[in-house]
Amino acid sequence: MSKIVRVVNAMIEKSDKITEVTPAQGRSDEYYFLYDGKYRWSVSYDDDANTYFVHYYPNQQAIRSLAAAWEMDVPPESVAYNTADLGTREAYASFRDLYKLVQEKVHGIDGVFDDILGTTDKDDLPF
Repeated sequence: MSKIVRVVNAMIEKSDKITEVTPAQGRSDEYYFLYDGKYRWSVSYDDDANTYFVHYYPNQQAIRSLAAAWEMDVPPESVAYNTADLGTREAYASFRDLYKLVQEKVHGIDGVFDDILGTTDKDDLPF
């Protein structure tokens, strides 16, 4: 398994460390986020190519600045990974799960689900 797939799986497992989720300005398919208070990432999906992308941003730009960069036609420096290049089912599934998780965070889905279920404690659920 590729190291980036292991990293993505770790981020999914420790999703509470994903913060400052911000949609890309001018795009509905990309989300920027901060991991563990120090690592800047984005995850996106290209529907036409059926490919997920994960970018790591080594600079110290604010998440909001990164999210606005594409709209200003100034793509920030990044290290890019995508499911087409990785070519494994595990990479596709992991990148897809990260995309969904980040998308749900930007829309506050956990809070909605907790409100509907009437609980914030997973141990209280009968299933």
